[in-house]
Amino acid sequence: GGAGGRLDLRTRVLRVDGLPVGTPPATLRSHFIMFGLLARVELLAPPADGAALVHFQERRAAEAALLKGRSLGGHPLALRWFDPRLEPAPPVLPPPGSVGKPPAAPAGEGAEGA
Repeated sequence: GGAGGRLDLRTRVLRVDGLPVGTPPATLRSHFIMFGLLARVELLAPPADGAALVHFQERRAAEAALLKGRSLGGHPLALRWFDPRLEPAPPVLPPPGSVGKPPAAPAGEGAEGA
């Protein structure tokens, strides 16, 4: 039987608009983690100030956030589905603390003979 074994290929990413400018990713993470495990949170680069992509590990967590996560500290948020397969990914800001650091070596480099 394949009951419950179907892979859910629907997007698990929410686009969040209407964030107060300067909202740190950690604030978003602590808000949306209430609904389920997060894969990552990305703040969008200007001109999309006050917007972010929130990647959930499970679709049902994203669905719960879409229904119930529409306010952050009393500030109303606009939430909608974002499907990277259907729309181009907007430019995102680098994570805090990564600016000015050399890029990490690509995976697999320096692993010869292991």
